[in-house]
Amino acid sequence: MKGKRKNVIRQKRESGGSGSQRRSGRDRRIRKDRRIGEERRKSEPWQRLRFGFWKSLAYGEPLLKEASKYQYFRNESGEEGEASSVLYESFDAVFNGRRDDLFVEAKSAIEAIAEYVADSYEVRMIERRSGLDRRSGNE
Repeated sequence: MKGKRKNVIRQKRESGGSGSQRRSGRDRRIRKDRRIGEERRKSEPWQRLRFGFWKSLAYGEPLLKEASKYQYFRNESGEEGEASSVLYESFDAVFNGRRDDLFVEAKSAIEAIAEYVADSYEVRMIERRSGLDRRSGNE
């Protein structure tokens, strides 16, 4: 191990000092800010909603908390729906009006609810960022 360290130190001395001195004047990044440009999220909002429902179930949180992170637009009319009414409607459709139907497994229920919402509504993420750009302080 000591031999490798000595070689690294020797190479630094021979190449002209610290790494910052060797790299000065040249930006090695392909583009300035990788976060600018295309949307980084690769999955569809309804898939993110489904995963969020699973996490809510795992952590014992209400599904409404996750459902409130999205906007819902009815496929037929384009009318916007509230998260609570969309969730209520999907529960009603999945359980066919029987709220006390205990034989439906949680797994089946979550999948069925997420599928119903995706089939009935266009799901969009709510943009939470507003005001100052957190990276640079610019508006």
